Amino acid sequence: MPRFQTLEDFLEKQRPEDETGQAVLQLCRQLRTALNKIATIVACGPLAGDLAAAQGSNPDGDVQKKLDIVAHDYIIETLRDSPAAWVLSEEHDTAIELDRTRPLALAIDPLDGSSNIETNATIGTIFIILPNTGPDATPEAVILQPGTAQLAAGDCFYGAHSELVLSSGSVSERL
Repeated sequence: MPRFQTLEDFLEKQRPEDETGQAVLQLCRQLRTALNKIATIVACGPLAGDLAAAQGSNPDGDVQKKLDIVAHDYIIETLRDSPAAWVLSEEHDTAIELDRTRPLALAIDPLDGSSNIETNATIGTIFIILPNTGPDATPEAVILQPGTAQLAAGDCFYGAHSELVLSSGSVSERL
């Protein structure tokens, strides 16, 4: 039986020597923990309760589902001690400061496609990792950097199976 590449295999191949690269790998490992929690609850389907129940609206005016909020909470809790200074989540009206002296920032949609929850269609998490431009920078300045500044980006799809697509520079892998 063929051996599939894991996220850890991919991250081990990266082996950056610089502190920023090492911080990106650490953040990816911690993000994996939250994504696994989300995948587990999605896999439970209705056994986990009414994950499609409306819970209000997000800052963009979209209806928030219970699973939107659960996914957001898993991510923020998991990243409290990560290299992320800021987390900008679609489910929160402002950037969340974790520790402005840390080297990275994360922009994330914790659960994209939540309107598909009740139809059992694919839903996912979309994210980008950016460098923190300094402890005195505003979260807006950090998050609104040009796309060329991003250090990594990914999509995690949840459905019949979960799949993470991660890119860190010129290397991209389906995991």
